Amino acid sequence: MPCTCWWGLCMWRFGAVFLLVLSSVTAAYGQAAPSCSVETFEADAKQSLEACSRILKDRNPQGTERAEVLKLRARSFHRLRSFDAAAEDYNQALQLSPADAELHLRRGWVAVDQQKPELAFDKARRALELRPGYADVYHLIGLINASFYERYDDALAAYDEAVRLQPQEPLVRYNRQKLLEDQGRYTEALKEAELILALPVAAITRPASIRYYLRPTTHRILAAQKRADFLWALGRIAEARQAYEWAVQTDPDAQSYAGRASFNVFLARGDYASEAYRLAREDINRSIAIDPNLWRARDIQAQMFFHDGRYDDAEREFAKGIELYPINGTMRWFRATILRKLERVDEATTEAITAFDVDRGFMFLKLKMLHGRGYFPELRDDADIADAVSDAVAACMLDKECW
Repeated sequence: MPCTCWWGLCMWRFGAVFLLVLSSVTAAYGQAAPSCSVETFEADAKQSLEACSRILKDRNPQGTERAEVLKLRARSFHRLRSFDAAAEDYNQALQLSPADAELHLRRGWVAVDQQKPELAFDKARRALELRPGYADVYHLIGLINASFYERYDDALAAYDEAVRLQPQEPLVRYNRQKLLEDQGRYTEALKEAELILALPVAAITRPASIRYYLRPTTHRILAAQKRADFLWALGRIAEARQAYEWAVQTDPDAQSYAGRASFNVFLARGDYASEAYRLAREDINRSIAIDPNLWRARDIQAQMFFHDGRYDDAEREFAKGIELYPINGTMRWFRATILRKLERVDEATTEAITAFDVDRGFMFLKLKMLHGRGYFPELRDDADIADAVSDAVAACMLDKECW
């Protein structure tokens, strides 16, 4: 969603259905086969891709055995975001095993990432015909309704059916929570996060079972963060503080420390000598020490350096965050304003224009500000919009009051 956020459909896709181990292939093809397995896939999709490709090339299995290898290789392609290659493998597998409901379901998930909702619906319907009561199909239907058609009531109904059929699966509950969050229904979203945290520990602590701020994490870490965030959004500050503390104590993870740091920056309310700000600084240092590649932590660190007057450090930290998440327009714009403060105006203008180029959502929000300041005029139908935007951004970067 947001951008990036429903953060890309990749957040949901790969934990929803669990493929049985390819025991027949393992038995038939000896030492190479174990790497073409669900276990390897869950740990390292690139390795499982290579292993399955090796079997297809060297052993050339036929019939349903070939379909199973293609299925797992397709999953590997999908996790690695090679959507067309995944689709091709699923299509070949379906020719060999047309009655495999899971193949239809997984082809539907790929169709979602290919922005083909009608095909995704067709595959979902076929999967249900082959396997009535297939919980993950309702999960897929809910996602299609929410993401492409804005049929939110239908999406919630589909998610509810998936939860009824598979009550201990956290992924569908997360997507239900995300839909409620996107609609501003924080009280209901909070309840969903608490329901996730109440699931069996084994179900919510599988490593790398979901992605948050582009990093693999567990459902418990994510649900604990969202629970605290929702309490914060609802103005229940004392409870939010307790929730962030619980998250850190339960999972002292980079995500947990970054979440609490962000909250403590809020509690500081601009008092950069406060205890809350000192605690935020400690937490963000812990977060980066645990995971140097968490862009959210780099973003918070950079903003704190800026507030401390450490502009060179802030610029470098934003640059690190941008390297990790190059399509984030907000970070690029903030870096541009720091470059301007450092009197590197040409670099600032280039970075600010890049922020618009890579993040359309950010661009439309900022254009309202630029229009309000008189830098972006009403345009004639034949006007060159790109030049007008570039001129507006360049003018803003020359105005130290333009943020």
